[in-house]
Amino acid sequence: MDAARSTYWQSYGGSPGLTYLLTTFRDELNRRGLDEYWSRLMIDNPTALYSFAKSL
Repeated sequence: MDAARSTYWQSYGGSPGLTYLLTTFRDELNRRGLDEYWSRLMIDNPTALYSFAKSL
């Protein structure tokens, strides 16, 4: 998401809003049985990116 755009801020009448990833998107993944992807997208991938460890 490009959070810099005012059109994404709900306080300016924008949509989907900055909370979209933490609410609607996550709920939709859970509803479709894809909740394991949340951990991969939001926890595992950033952890790997910022760990500076070599990949196997």
